[in-house]
Amino acid sequence: MPFQFKQFVICDDQSTQRVGTDAMLLGAWTDPQNAESILDIGTGCGVLALMLAQKSSATIDAIDIDKQSVEQAACNFQNSPWKDRMNAIHRSWQTFHENTRNRYDLIITNPPYFSQSLKSPVFRKNLARHNSSLTWSEILRGADRIMTLKGRLSLILPNDELISTIQPALDGKLFLRRETLVLPKPSGKANRVLLEFAREQPEKVSSTTLIILDDQNHFSSSYLQMTKDFHRFRSLPQSAP
Repeated sequence: MPFQFKQFVICDDQSTQRVGTDAMLLGAWTDPQNAESILDIGTGCGVLALMLAQKSSATIDAIDIDKQSVEQAACNFQNSPWKDRMNAIHRSWQTFHENTRNRYDLIITNPPYFSQSLKSPVFRKNLARHNSSLTWSEILRGADRIMTLKGRLSLILPNDELISTIQPALDGKLFLRRETLVLPKPSGKANRVLLEFAREQPEKVSSTTLIILDDQNHFSSSYLQMTKDFHRFRSLPQSAP
């Protein structure tokens, strides 16, 4: 069933990366200000690319290693108000960054991060969700290669992957600029972290916290405020975005 956003509709039934809370968080949190060119790595159904198209006037390239996902993303782009500046590309990250001449002001990714969990019997899902096919070092090395001087890298990770991600970024001369810890409930522990890296080291890292659900199991006012330009509801019990 298609998912209805305020300004676009998206289908995700053929994609390995479907519409979910992580994508909603990352797409709403990422700031595309002043970006003229954006790259979405592992686009899946294209939801992140579409959210950033709504928030910017940038040209957006969206790549994925899975052919069916790219085909569905291309269809979603074509049915959106921003089809003339969106491109879905069937290519691996390694092949893309090693051969492209493009440079990007903003790179966004909801990357594969299941390094220890059991793999799915479906090969396509393994490629999308497990980092054996796309490591942190490959993401960071490639981003460093094709980012503009003022470029930024925006991503979402499990909170327990934070330390192992920041150090390679520092070694690769990308610096943490902004982070938001995500808690499912007020009494819970952070299970996700939103991160933004840049080439220039900031004087101080902007650090905030976001709680998704309140004590009544409704979306919190902070979550609703952050996603208000995309969600079609104001206050509902928990549901998968």
